[in-house]
Amino acid sequence: MTFSRPLLALLVVTACATAYVAWLDGSTLEETPVPRAARGAVRPAPAPAVTPPDLSVATPHPDLFRRPGWRLGAMQALPEDESPDPLLPPVNDAPPARRPPAISATAIWQDTRGVMVVLEAGGASRIACADCTAPGSLQPGQGWRGYRLDAIEAEGARVTELSTGRRLHLTVVAGG
Repeated sequence: MTFSRPLLALLVVTACATAYVAWLDGSTLEETPVPRAARGAVRPAPAPAVTPPDLSVATPHPDLFRRPGWRLGAMQALPEDESPDPLLPPVNDAPPARRPPAISATAIWQDTRGVMVVLEAGGASRIACADCTAPGSLQPGQGWRGYRLDAIEAEGARVTELSTGRRLHLTVVAGG
């Protein structure tokens, strides 16, 4: 059986590397001197004594799977001696602050077709009119950006915020 020269060179390099690693392993063992008496008799370290937990002491555990009540008022408040879970955030019973509407009336005019109001929401503008045929115009009853146009009046427009049902009267504020 004959080997090619590259394969033969690879075998020689592998044998040399193996011998070198074996020599290194042997030299690290000799660096740490071990007495001859301890070489043959290696004893494992004694395990620390583990005491089992005392199960005679009853610790109160919360009932994680309470059966729900189906009657009105079946939910019970916490007893006086129990406090709410400190890991939960505190309950805020205050009503949320009213934020200003995200829609506004920016212009209004009247011509032969009726009153027209320009509504702006989120940087986009649309014309609201009752009987116009302008492309993209809003007629009463149509929704746009979370609001429904209810009515167009001489002083502005009435819209309903769809997420909360809050009715708004939008008028044009004169800017200086």
